[in-house]
Amino acid sequence: MNFIKHFLTITKPYALALWALAKAHSETLRAFVARHPKHVTAALAVVLLGGGGGAFAVANLGPDASNLPVRMLVETLETPNLDQQVVALEQKNPQALSQRHHPQHRHRRKSAAPCGTCRFSGCRLHP
Repeated sequence: MNFIKHFLTITKPYALALWALAKAHSETLRAFVARHPKHVTAALAVVLLGGGGGAFAVANLGPDASNLPVRMLVETLETPNLDQQVVALEQKNPQALSQRHHPQHRHRRKSAAPCGTCRFSGCRLHP
């Protein structure tokens, strides 16, 4: 703990000087942007577009994905008592499984037209 206190007392004057420099430079930067807004915008666009183009160029230098080695992992999963689980779910909430319920239906009125999902999925809640 003493080391941290000692370190903070030594570095505090440097931190304050750095803060004062940052304030002075931020005012200079603000004045420059206020004088040349279009030039700054153009320079920023060039940097961003150049960076994006460079990323695409570097990505193309990588190996071809069709030549990379492929490993297949196969694992059989057992689903114990799947039929019993379906029966238990149907007994708990029989409407949820039989009507293919969408989250959008919670806020819809019964007189409202069917949503696009219902039209294509065959939902029986909105015929």
